[in-house]
Amino acid sequence: MSKHKRNPYFLFFIILAAAIVSAMGSEDVPLPFAKKEERQLEKKSLEIITADDAVKFTVEVANDDASRQKGLMYRKHMPEDEGMLFIFDEVDVIKMWMKNTYIPLDMVFIDEEGKIINIAKNTTPESLDVISSEKPAKYVLEINAGMSDIKGIKLGDIIKIEQ
Repeated sequence: MSKHKRNPYFLFFIILAAAIVSAMGSEDVPLPFAKKEERQLEKKSLEIITADDAVKFTVEVANDDASRQKGLMYRKHMPEDEGMLFIFDEVDVIKMWMKNTYIPLDMVFIDEEGKIINIAKNTTPESLDVISSEKPAKYVLEINAGMSDIKGIKLGDIIKIEQ
């Protein structure tokens, strides 16, 4: 007879381990080590009024500390008509970086009235260099690198966000 069959707790631990493994695969059991679903950000329509046209994007809205800190990190691609809009609580000089961001971006800094005040073009993926708004801003729109030139987006253009 094996040693495990004589131990009365062996069968108990095997059943407990099987129950834990089974529960980890269930979405109904809230275990502290079960995989959590990532929160989906709200999406809105955003329009940029340029000198020649109105350019439209669908943007994910990052309007709290957690979503602003994560931003577009770990993404491998983004459709050309999409982006992320960061909304800050206070108007201030905004400092961004590209840590863990794999796609090059254009960062469009926007003031409180919705006017573009500067554009950081073709930012370097995964760089820790600080990218600043240079002037006080309320919003940052991140779009694929090169889109500001392709769409004719310039300083002074106005942003309109779906309410």
